[in-house]
Amino acid sequence: MVERVLSKAATFSLFIVLVIAFVPFCNAVSWSLDIRLTTDISWEMAPSIIQAADGKVWVAWHSDKTGNEDIFYKTYEGLSWSSDSQLTTDGQNDMNPSLMQAQDGRVWAVFDTDRSLLDEDIYYKVFDGASWSADVPLVVTLLPDKNPSITQTVDGKIWVVWSSVRTGDPEIYYKFFDGSSWSNETQLTTDQNHDDEDPAIMQARNGVVWVVWSKTLKSAGKTGDIYYKTFDGSSWSADTQLTTDTYDDLNPTIMQSVNDRIWVTWNSNRKANNDNIFYKIFDGASWTDDTQLTNAMEHDKTPSITQITNGSIWIVWASRRVLSQFDLYYRLGMELHDVAVLSVTPYASHTSFGYRGEIIYVEVGVQNDGEAKEAIEVRCYADTTLIKSRSVSLASGEYRSMVFQWNTTGVKPGPRVISAEVMPVLGETDVADNSLTDGTVEVRIFGDIVGMYSGSLKPIPDGRVDIDDFGTTIGHYGCKKETAWPHPAWDSVADVDENLVIDLDDIMLVGAHFGEI
Repeated sequence: MVERVLSKAATFSLFIVLVIAFVPFCNAVSWSLDIRLTTDISWEMAPSIIQAADGKVWVAWHSDKTGNEDIFYKTYEGLSWSSDSQLTTDGQNDMNPSLMQAQDGRVWAVFDTDRSLLDEDIYYKVFDGASWSADVPLVVTLLPDKNPSITQTVDGKIWVVWSSVRTGDPEIYYKFFDGSSWSNETQLTTDQNHDDEDPAIMQARNGVVWVVWSKTLKSAGKTGDIYYKTFDGSSWSADTQLTTDTYDDLNPTIMQSVNDRIWVTWNSNRKANNDNIFYKIFDGASWTDDTQLTNAMEHDKTPSITQITNGSIWIVWASRRVLSQFDLYYRLGMELHDVAVLSVTPYASHTSFGYRGEIIYVEVGVQNDGEAKEAIEVRCYADTTLIKSRSVSLASGEYRSMVFQWNTTGVKPGPRVISAEVMPVLGETDVADNSLTDGTVEVRIFGDIVGMYSGSLKPIPDGRVDIDDFGTTIGHYGCKKETAWPHPAWDSVADVDENLVIDLDDIMLVGAHFGEI
């Protein structure tokens, strides 16, 4: 929705600088300061933001800098923004763009226009990487159709939703392109008591299509709230109310972050009757409380949101904070991502050692200390040798204990340092607790019971089964460990099979491994 009312407040200049360090705004996300994107002495409104496959960030909006409303866009390649590029040149008003990159790499821009001189209609155009197509009419009726939003689903269909008053009051409609033709237009909402406007659409990674919009009561006061509904591939859910504030919540937009959380942003005048940007997040089970993002002295409206490949979340909006004109601003946000290894505990056949060829078990405890669900990779090592890696998904605050099995067949005897690490997740900055060394286990050869140290034989394995080991068992042949009074020549290291008697079985066990190192 476009506001054209001049502010009565005194005008002022506000300079925004980009800071390298993020500043905390709530305990779930750290946000940069506000960054001013456009500086024209004109009205810049209704931005739409995406990141293309080549890494470029695109922002499109409408502006009256040409004397009427036209669509403009600019791109960011990682270091700087391009100059503004004019996308439409019609003599009438083109407004409310929505951007999307299709699976074939082409960028689509859909917008509403009043070029028929009777009402608003929906048009689109496509960029093939070199040039833009002509403006193509998509929805043309005798009543206003406006505020479109576009997305592509994994089956290749391109969906467009918009608001239309063809039934007498604003309702949400949609249609889709299957690669060869557009479907018929389908009415999505049927609430005659409310104005359903400003829709936004996206598909989640589980295949569910989400549509959010503002629903405004027709009676006195016209209180607006944000609603949504979902499509599971066969049917639409009922309308679900997302906000319940007594002021106007309008112009929602939606996206899914890399950790599968659903974000919805919108503008609300609940704070001193001045519009600010708010958001809330769905983790798959519940929604967070409404969170205020901006707190300017003038109106902040029409937000758009995306997440780029480095994990940062971008929200762009229009604000009337300089010279009482609307310009575009944006913030960069980073969710708190933090995974940690809390414990590493090896379990061998004996407390501190295990015999070569046996399975040594290593228990690793990991935890998600971040604010969002994470898919993580956990790796377990003996010295620098990878025992195994495993993947696990952890909800915020969830602890998980997992057991790794280390097959020691062929492992050289000796002490081994056991450690584990969890690979850093996208957006994680605190990696000091991502690894832990907290256990040592010795690998021994079965039958290696003694060793020669400083010229004397001691009951300490030396990493080989030789004549010293063989002679020790023979020398103690026949000894038993009696319960009340052990044999005077009893030596527990010679009891290889640990049955409390040194017999032929012990001699044969040493002999079976004789010569191993």
